[in-house]
Amino acid sequence: YNFLKILDDIISDNPLREIKQIWFGRTGKGIRKNFQIKYSDGFIQPYYSSGIRYQKRDRFKETNLEGPYTIEKIREKYNGSK
Repeated sequence: YNFLKILDDIISDNPLREIKQIWFGRTGKGIRKNFQIKYSDGFIQPYYSSGIRYQKRDRFKETNLEGPYTIEKIREKYNGSK
């Protein structure tokens, strides 16, 4: 499981949108967390841990999220750089 690879794929699939914030779900076992991204245009997109867009258009409940984190903090957390 390489979250930075998943994140880089999402970035390359959305070249006109800048990621502003990322939240992680905290209701599962924490191994592969679902997450949601807020883009610079204000749009929030939830994702499964695999990077596939969440099919329901609803955002995750705020009480079930940890964050927000910036993309820089995420890269530091996963020891990546870009």
